[in-house]
Amino acid sequence: MNGLIRIIIFIGLAIIFYQLFKLILNKPEKPLSQKHKSYIIIISVALAFALHTIVGFYGPKIPGHLFERNEYETMLYVRLYPNENEVKSYKVPAKIRRIVTSDCYPADNDTGQACDSWKAYLIYYAIMPNGGKIVFELDSQESLELNKIVWIDDEEGRNWGVELTKEAPE
Repeated sequence: MNGLIRIIIFIGLAIIFYQLFKLILNKPEKPLSQKHKSYIIIISVALAFALHTIVGFYGPKIPGHLFERNEYETMLYVRLYPNENEVKSYKVPAKIRRIVTSDCYPADNDTGQACDSWKAYLIYYAIMPNGGKIVFELDSQESLELNKIVWIDDEEGRNWGVELTKEAPE
């Protein structure tokens, strides 16, 4: 959903850029020609596209943020639940990786295929209050979700509930 909202915002920016350029460059004694209006449209769309691309590479490393970077690694707090009764939890720093993956499959359209993409948050390890490190299996891991418990196995075969937060350790 954030991706759609972000695209709508950048389309709006292109329209705003177009109107601003038209306002600045259009003189009453010499109105803009159709050729110049076309140039303004191209420049406006290019600026909006450049901003969209820059946000993907240099946006904040905050899960769920509207302008979140596409792929990154960072330290964030997670809540770890050692057993399934979800009564006791530990708020601990963890190394998190956000990735964007895509998958293409055959479809009945002009190109003969359709593609989907989605984001995933993976946890490498968590540092417990006693200084111990819990390392998680990456290859069979489900994506973490903000403020929702996801059950993941560590390298020793223990099952942990992991709840991702937006909070970063200082």
